[in-house]
Amino acid sequence: MDHRTQDNRYEQLYTNMREYTQQLHRRNKSRIKYGTIILILLPLILGTIRWLTNSDKTFFLLIWVFCMFLLSAYLIGVEYLDHSIRKKMEELTDREDDFGDLLEVDQKSSEIREKLRKRTREGGGE
Repeated sequence: MDHRTQDNRYEQLYTNMREYTQQLHRRNKSRIKYGTIILILLPLILGTIRWLTNSDKTFFLLIWVFCMFLLSAYLIGVEYLDHSIRKKMEELTDREDDFGDLLEVDQKSSEIREKLRKRTREGGGE
């Protein structure tokens, strides 16, 4: 009886941990989505402000470059967090969790990615 309750606790712990990591992965997907939208809109917004105010081009260029570096660092950090959580789940469970990709890809890209995963698991040879 004690063994079953302990197994149930581990199963509940695993279920809670998996739900939490999937929820975090979904939030990371939305963070990446909004980050790329900002990455696209930021130059348009800064260009419009510069055009409307007829300000110094150099100043706006420096602001734009600084914002791009900050946004890129943010996106890299989100990807790193998601990757490290995925690897930690694989280590803890001894199986590969498929949360999906952070970026939506087409069918052909996902097939190529799956072939690469199979090759790396098999040792890289043909």
